[in-house]
Amino acid sequence: RELNLKQEAANARNFAQIHARDAYLVVPRHIPALTSERVLTQEWVAGSKISDLSPDEQEAMIRMGLDTCFTQMLGSGFIHADPHYGN
Repeated sequence: RELNLKQEAANARNFAQIHARDAYLVVPRHIPALTSERVLTQEWVAGSKISDLSPDEQEAMIRMGLDTCFTQMLGSGFIHADPHYGN
């Protein structure tokens, strides 16, 4: 359970800044007027299920995910520790 969703919003902004060079990575912006410690409201980002992508597109997504993970672990040290498919 997230304890403070305003902190989660700040973490998302930090993550977006760290990964700004990664044009393929989209971090939804939060809406401050609709965000509190218990509610995080973010913009909608349209996407696709990985299963709907071609094998080549799936491989590209995997490579982008690995690149992002390695940047976190070996570069910035700022780790996104909630990487489920909705994130």
